[in-house]
Amino acid sequence: MTTLAVLAVPAVLPAAAAASSTLGTYGTLTTNQAIVSPDGHYELLMQSDGNLVEYIVGGRAIWASGTSGDTGSHAVMQTGGNLAVYNPAGADVWSSNSRGTGCPQLTIQNDGNVVIYSPRAIWATHTVQTMMQPGDVLRPGWSIYSPSEQLQLIMQSDGNLVLYDGAGKPLWASGTDHHPGAWATMQTDGNLVVYPPSGHALWASKTNGDRGSYLALQSDGNLVIYDGSKAVWDTATNGKASGGSLGPKPPAAVTSCPAPAPPPPPDPVVTTPVSTPVPVPVAPHALAVRLRISWTWNHATTRLHTAKIGSFPGRAQIFVQCRGKGCPGKHNISAHGARHVRRLLKRLRGKRYRAGDRVLIVLKAPGYLPERAMVMIRNGRLPEITLLGD
Repeated sequence: MTTLAVLAVPAVLPAAAAASSTLGTYGTLTTNQAIVSPDGHYELLMQSDGNLVEYIVGGRAIWASGTSGDTGSHAVMQTGGNLAVYNPAGADVWSSNSRGTGCPQLTIQNDGNVVIYSPRAIWATHTVQTMMQPGDVLRPGWSIYSPSEQLQLIMQSDGNLVLYDGAGKPLWASGTDHHPGAWATMQTDGNLVVYPPSGHALWASKTNGDRGSYLALQSDGNLVIYDGSKAVWDTATNGKASGGSLGPKPPAAVTSCPAPAPPPPPDPVVTTPVSTPVPVPVAPHALAVRLRISWTWNHATTRLHTAKIGSFPGRAQIFVQCRGKGCPGKHNISAHGARHVRRLLKRLRGKRYRAGDRVLIVLKAPGYLPERAMVMIRNGRLPEITLLGD
């Protein structure tokens, strides 16, 4: 005899707060902002640690951008069809690398998939949920689908857990209708149970004891609980399904893209070179070389326009080191002697850097203290130059 394992539930599970399921062209997700599927089952959240993560609401994560560590990052749905995550310095740390036409939309669907439509699907997380893992829940209106999306297991608002095929025909049901607000869970003890808003179980698969078991909705029409690779319960509905897809439909194409919102604060575009003199040290025996660098910039990209140097000893040496994702060409270059130093500075003209890059400039000469300056490339701003100590 199998014992029916139940849980006493004091109250109905809370419903997810209403939110948009779509991020349109130029749409942005900043820290702790999210889009939520229309049924409230899934959310795509921009976390404070910089990671863009899709969750089953109140449950486990099913996809992530892998950008944790870039605190304060934000996600943007770009006009060309690319979804990108930018760190606070303005550097893109992840992107979907997708291209489309028209006005792209990022949509989180009731099947768990996150898709960019432009107007056809051009990118997806491929996270259609076909299983209930231990601890997963189906609240009223929530579903899982078969891999082909021709079958749907839905927790109906009347309390009945029902398996439908693509023709809209019910293939199996828990028989728990007339209990509005009931919900289903795949318990960690291996039992699939339907509970009312409060009280004891209305129905169970009676598979408790098979800890770690999971529920799978198969493309052959069968709903099965597996303990590892062994089936311990099923609906015996394989081969009985008919009809087409029950998967979510693409959103209506947007024919007029919204105007981009002005960034806060706006990123200036500077086309007239602006000079940043490197500070001259006053320590004894300092080189006291005057080096003046002018820049132009456009958002996260900064261009070195000119680099001019004043008088310096003929046997001077220069060393330039760049660290960052946007460093051009060789990351370490050097020159010895007056003529070669000037040639190196001339070679730097027109070089482009990205926000977050750091450029170290070192000048040396026999009998003098070395001079070191750190150039920090900033997003939409004049680079910051700091004179370093010995």
